Amino acid sequence: MPLSKVVDIALLERYLADEIPAKEVCYSDGSPLSTDELKKAVDNYNDTIVQLEGAALKAQLQDSHEHLVTQVKQVPSSRRWLAIAASVVLIGVFGTLIWQRINKPPVFSDYFDHFDQLLTYRDSDSTNYSDGLEAYSLRNYQKAYTLLENIEGLTDEVKFYLAISALAIEKPKEAILIFETIGTDKSNKFYQQTQWYLGLAHWQNGDIDSALNALKGISPGQFKYEEAIELQEKLFR
Repeated sequence: MPLSKVVDIALLERYLADEIPAKEVCYSDGSPLSTDELKKAVDNYNDTIVQLEGAALKAQLQDSHEHLVTQVKQVPSSRRWLAIAASVVLIGVFGTLIWQRINKPPVFSDYFDHFDQLLTYRDSDSTNYSDGLEAYSLRNYQKAYTLLENIEGLTDEVKFYLAISALAIEKPKEAILIFETIGTDKSNKFYQQTQWYLGLAHWQNGDIDSALNALKGISPGQFKYEEAIELQEKLFR
């Protein structure tokens, strides 16, 4: 993405909210973005949101601590013990709130990540096929699912993208069926990824036992192993 150009954030946010198509997102000077540039802009936007949320929590903790210290120093020494006790109570309450936030139930969107589309398509491919893969690459999962699900004779690789699209639009049963069809053995090019997303699909479907069984099948060094261990611990609580 050119360093001298800035993406129009307002248009990008409207695109992410499915209010406008990808082709309407542009730079602030009106010039268009390529598919790769749009993907990069979306990734950068999401990363920035996560960083801002983390920075806000850190600032909140620091401000609360400094405020309590200042309040205690302003109290006469004869009553300082009472102020300290009150501060301890407040810190305890705030700490409990933070603990609850840290230990809150896992959120699906924190674990679901887009898997980059690695296939290319030819001019001879059907319109639905090429448009479906393009929609998937742009994270327009609803369009991708609608276009790809009606195509006969899809390869397992394309079925994998179809299943992820189903998962992204909260169709876990459909995703599970597709993932189980393509399988998790090594004959499937994306068998490691399928194991992870199958676990997510069972979780989204409310079947925790099946989700845990799928996640336990991920071995050290495989795709999303660390995340699988973390999610197992949170689902098992």
